[in-house]
Amino acid sequence: MSEQLEDQIALCISQRRNLEAILNSVTDGILAIDRRSYVVNLNQAAQEITGLSQKDAVGRVCSEVLQRIDGEAECVLARALEEEEVLQNCEVDIVRPDGSVRTLLVTVHSLQDELGSALGVVATLKDQTELRALQTALN
Repeated sequence: MSEQLEDQIALCISQRRNLEAILNSVTDGILAIDRRSYVVNLNQAAQEITGLSQKDAVGRVCSEVLQRIDGEAECVLARALEEEEVLQNCEVDIVRPDGSVRTLLVTVHSLQDELGSALGVVATLKDQTELRALQTALN
């Protein structure tokens, strides 16, 4: 292997580690799905919100990771992908594997290649569970 190729590989590995550190420093959950609605990546906050580790979430269909409490089978990320729309602060209640419920504000944006073709979507997940509980307690 040439020295130049080895340097490029080392740079790619370093950039990936830096990107992972950046994503894991964000307090909101970040979750990405591919064009078939399979989870391809999620940060530490998304793991805490969903109750699933990276190992358990990656490769699963979005609706299994963000299982809705209302029984609706369609994942909001998959819907945004299908309809090629941006979702802003869509409220969704999910059930975690331990049975607890989380209220999320979900914002979804498309991921595209250099030609503009859809590769999937990325979502930010803002956990609103405690805020909703406080609002309920005050009313």
